Amino acid sequence: MLHHFLSRALPLIARALPAPASYFSALLLLPFCLVFALPAAAQPEPPASAEKPPISLSYLFSDGNMTGTLSAYRTLLQQNPGLKGRVSLQFLSESFFDDADPAALASSDVLVLDMMNQAMLDRFDKAHAIDLVESISRRGKVIVVGRGVQPLEYFTEQGAIWDTQAQAYWQFGGQQNRLSLMQFALQQAGVEGLTTPAPQPSLKFGYYYPSKTGGQAFATWDQFAAWMNERGLLQTGKPRVAVGFYKSKFYGAETEVIDAVIAEIEQAGAVAIPFFGYPGHVAFERLLIDEQGVARADVGLSFLMRFANFESSKSLAKINIPVINLATLYGRSEQEWRESATGLSLFEGTFQIAVPELAGLIAPTVVGSRERLYDAATNISIVIDKPIAPRIEMAVQRALHYGRLAEKPVQERRIALMYYNFPAGQANIGASYLNIAESLENILRAMRESGYDVGKADLSAASILADITAKARNIGSYAPGDLEAMLKQDSFAEVSMATYKTWLDAFDPALRNKILADWGPVEQEKLMTYQFENHRAFIIPRLEYGNIILLPQPVRGWSEDLEKLYHADDLAPHHQYVAVYSWLRNTVNIDALVHMGTHGTLEWLDGKDSGLSREDAPDALLGDIPNINIYNVDVVGEGLIARRRGMATLVDHMVPSFVAGELYGDLAALNETINDYHNNEHKNEALATIYARKIIEQLQNTGIAKSLGIEATLDADGELDHEILHEVEEHMGELRAQFIPYGMHAFGKLPDEKMRRSTVDAITSVDRSQLPEFKLHQAQQIEDSIIESASREIASLLNALSGGFVSGGSGGEPIRNPDAYPTGKNFYGIDPSKVPKKAAWELGVKLAEQMLSEHLAEHGEYPQKVSFVIWGDETMRHEGILESQIFYLLGTRPIWDGRDKVVGVEVIPSKELGRPRIDILIASAAEGMFHNVTMLMDQAVQKVKALEEAENFVRDHYLATKATLIEKGYSEQEADSRAGVRIFDEPPGIYNLNTANIAAASGTWDSDIGMANDYINKMGHGFGNGFWGEPMQDVFKLALGGVEKVVHSSSTMLYGALDNDDFFMYMGGLAAAVKTVDGEAPELVVTNTRNPSRPEMTSIDKFIGSEFHSRYVNPKWIKGMQQEGYAGARTMVEFVEYMWGWDATVSEIIDDNMWQQSFEVYVQDKHQLGMEAFFDDNSPHAFQDMSARMLETIRKDYWQADPETLKELLGAYIESVKKHGISCTEVSCGNPRLMEYVLVEGQKSGLTGLDLSEFRQAVETAIQASIETLAREAEEFATNNDTRIAELYEAAATLEGFAMEPIERQQSPTQPSELSGATNNTIAYGFQALVLLLLVFWWYRRRQQPSTED
Repeated sequence: MLHHFLSRALPLIARALPAPASYFSALLLLPFCLVFALPAAAQPEPPASAEKPPISLSYLFSDGNMTGTLSAYRTLLQQNPGLKGRVSLQFLSESFFDDADPAALASSDVLVLDMMNQAMLDRFDKAHAIDLVESISRRGKVIVVGRGVQPLEYFTEQGAIWDTQAQAYWQFGGQQNRLSLMQFALQQAGVEGLTTPAPQPSLKFGYYYPSKTGGQAFATWDQFAAWMNERGLLQTGKPRVAVGFYKSKFYGAETEVIDAVIAEIEQAGAVAIPFFGYPGHVAFERLLIDEQGVARADVGLSFLMRFANFESSKSLAKINIPVINLATLYGRSEQEWRESATGLSLFEGTFQIAVPELAGLIAPTVVGSRERLYDAATNISIVIDKPIAPRIEMAVQRALHYGRLAEKPVQERRIALMYYNFPAGQANIGASYLNIAESLENILRAMRESGYDVGKADLSAASILADITAKARNIGSYAPGDLEAMLKQDSFAEVSMATYKTWLDAFDPALRNKILADWGPVEQEKLMTYQFENHRAFIIPRLEYGNIILLPQPVRGWSEDLEKLYHADDLAPHHQYVAVYSWLRNTVNIDALVHMGTHGTLEWLDGKDSGLSREDAPDALLGDIPNINIYNVDVVGEGLIARRRGMATLVDHMVPSFVAGELYGDLAALNETINDYHNNEHKNEALATIYARKIIEQLQNTGIAKSLGIEATLDADGELDHEILHEVEEHMGELRAQFIPYGMHAFGKLPDEKMRRSTVDAITSVDRSQLPEFKLHQAQQIEDSIIESASREIASLLNALSGGFVSGGSGGEPIRNPDAYPTGKNFYGIDPSKVPKKAAWELGVKLAEQMLSEHLAEHGEYPQKVSFVIWGDETMRHEGILESQIFYLLGTRPIWDGRDKVVGVEVIPSKELGRPRIDILIASAAEGMFHNVTMLMDQAVQKVKALEEAENFVRDHYLATKATLIEKGYSEQEADSRAGVRIFDEPPGIYNLNTANIAAASGTWDSDIGMANDYINKMGHGFGNGFWGEPMQDVFKLALGGVEKVVHSSSTMLYGALDNDDFFMYMGGLAAAVKTVDGEAPELVVTNTRNPSRPEMTSIDKFIGSEFHSRYVNPKWIKGMQQEGYAGARTMVEFVEYMWGWDATVSEIIDDNMWQQSFEVYVQDKHQLGMEAFFDDNSPHAFQDMSARMLETIRKDYWQADPETLKELLGAYIESVKKHGISCTEVSCGNPRLMEYVLVEGQKSGLTGLDLSEFRQAVETAIQASIETLAREAEEFATNNDTRIAELYEAAATLEGFAMEPIERQQSPTQPSELSGATNNTIAYGFQALVLLLLVFWWYRRRQQPSTED
């Protein structure tokens, strides 16, 4: 055939070329002819006889069926040589969706259709405007097998064939059944001489062991054990590792990855117990528990649980072994995965990560990729699962490490308890609403009772706290003297530079090079290093209680290098951070690591979103160490990040008890005055007028007027506005009834009966009927769950440390979700495919209409653009209320299928909508966790922007942005695609927004442009309309322009806006960026569903004001925190720090009155709660941190304090330093400009020279430098850096991004191991078309030449 083709083509090519060079050029083309014609030559020859026409056999199924079907095809041709060249085979699967030829498929003689893949069939029909089943049925046969969403009649009524024998072949699987199904299909096409034997039944559950001939399955444990023992493969005394997988892998002849896992287990000296079955949890329970109820394995590795449900965890709990989740890439090659910032696709993330979490699987590890291979013998390309050897090794080592926990005697286990100490300093050890010292006491006492070697130390919370604050804390490089003093306590480990370099060299080159690029040579590191007499070493502060190590997690380090703080896009972990985790692995050889509380920084280090590799910092630093993370039950979104990126087994804990806030002090006085006013309004108008004036004064002094945004004045007649008064009274009622957290939780501690009752009252008093999946809860049931939680928290932790299983369950704050209790669970999230839920949509629409009507009433027109901040934690709580508001403002709505999954969006007709379409901007989208929702919101934007109708603000702004981008030099196509982007965030796998860090480093800036610039640079990455994380800061700035409102959500009674930095960092940072672009800050509102009974849109002034009044200046809240001692003092400092964060980003929100009230309550002790004694006894350094931040706020002119206040504050701060020594933190020792201010203003205020001299000595001893010298350096940096940013501010971003994944299908592998058959065919046909063109050209030239006949 090849000779025939070339003998004809080559002369024609030569004729077509110019005569002088024709034959020479033809010879030059000969090699290309050979190359391109070879694939065509590989195609089957035409049938030799008309009696035996060619047969085209096609399959539409999942990728995983390719290997077995191709093997059956090879066997068919071997057994029936006469079919070679007659029967052709082609596949339509996900990986070959784009390659499939619709005409060739439609002309198939037989199509075997797996009904489970109906969605792919529908997509194919839509993409090619055909009806594949109908087209084939007209002249051929369609055989349907399997099970799908649609009933069987859906296909048979279209002409498809259903045959019980064919279904049995498909259902049972295996090589013989696949061959028989193929023969059955060919019989339907008229092929004679083929036999179809009875289907060979397969095992639904079984054990497996590989062999060169395809492996062997065993129906019972006795059969498997006997076979293994005969071959010496089931030795006693070795750890046993179970490997669960789906039976289709065995019967489909696709076990290469599984076999590689088994081989690695045995190579590591352990016993492999491979098994299969479905459902996964039933297979685990049936095959891994012996007759005595004892587990047959020490640990599990699972490819199962891709279809887990809420009951799966209960089955695994019966076996009580940890089960590690093994993932194989569904649509990516190994190279694509390694180069991807997202790691896993939407489909992979859902089925390989999120769904297995329901069953309690842990430490998701990618061990296999999908690679495209070409089979030369059949000229067919397929995709197969290939093992990723280094990741298989990591997964097995993780499993063995978990397994050793059960085997190692308790008294010999080495466990590290790592607590959070950021910012660095003596007052900053803690976790979110968790009392660390008391939790450590409870844990260590329980460990001692269980037989752990915890030494003979005093295990009281007070003793532990004294140890960790004095001997084992983080210290910033700005306080070398402080570090030197701590080292004298002699409770540290040191790592030499040489040893560390050895550890560093063992990391993947990409990660190692990034660490060195960001932090420089090891010898230059300053953070937590010390120059001893003969050597320099890294310092690892730690305590050793027997075999238990207590140590702080290293600080992230952003503020250690101001250049990086303001200008770096990302940041590798610093050298000491790497040294700490490496020391635990290599020197201590730790058996398990417990991260104490919410949250640390390991899981937030740079790397892939999910499906991490050894190049990603979290995976590399943790290695194979079992990681147990104690986590707040209300922080589900961030907890899932710890599970997915920090390889954590979560053990969740209760939130604090709740109590009613009530009215107090000034608020109670205001309430009483209002009552007096009403009592005299009609009987003593003169007295009523006096009370009215007093009400006005009290509204201003308490800050209630600002919270409610009201004019606190009397009208022209000297009377109160009764509408305003009614609003005030309603607000006072809300404050009185508002539930607030009382104190903190100590891990494993049961609240007393009074606190339990109060919490039960809070839960039962709330109407949750508007929430999705509402159900009633009885008071006794709730209290029982609280009681169970305390013991279960400790029991789950100890069980995890003994190599046991931690059961799954839902999370959330208990007032909103009472089912979050009992705690002690490894919680999971909600199903992203159902967001927004229908109930969330209804409430979201209602709140969106409230927001629009209030804006219309206030401004006389609708807003044109509204910006939203989406948090994964919040979406987990409200299940899509905020996202529903976005859809509705655009004038769209979700489309749900029969299973309540959101499958699309549709446009609401303008007549039905009855208002303009509001443009939206989403800054922070939780796209890693809710990838599908991000896609849907982008779809909504793209649909609306295309609508040519009146009052479509989305289209108006899109066209204006497009025109601006074209003016800037973008091509029309590029401008068009970028102008349609409305979703912005940090790039995938990056969590480095520095708004909070820059705000805290207040001595390094004099203009807030640095914060705005960092926000725009970090958040200015586009998602949607063809992009997925591409830098486009210029587009982001254009999108920020014209934003009139910024919307955040709050759906928990526990967290507010002043007890965490995330709220001001994202909402405040966004508002600051809008102000930088527009010159005016937008309105800030909160989608407030904290109390499910009273959902509303709340202004940020009211939201923060309510939190401030009900908690931080409320004696009841303060008393609760005083009971927590050191931990409560830290929480008091935090609210002041977060007040500063809001003031620094949106200064209009925090006014002088709030600072003054805070000063009066905490420094002057307005409520007479013994604040000075409390701080002195529990945490004097916390008082210093609080007063230093207040002084810094005054220094920077954000608080216009009167001279008396300043003097008293200076005196209190200096006196505390004299009594207790300096608290070295970023706001004090790290801020020499403030230290200088204290000295200067202290002298002006008349403070004694001796006091100021002692203060100077304390500071300069810690910083080992002159305050004035460092102050000038900081001042110079601030001036230069602010100027630099201002000059560079308008520079366009030039970084490269990467393409967005389409929602319609998964990304297919694009790196074949060999040139695929489909590609060869395409090239061959292309060459033949070229030859045809040359023939036409030759004919044309002949026509142009003069005739020789004349």
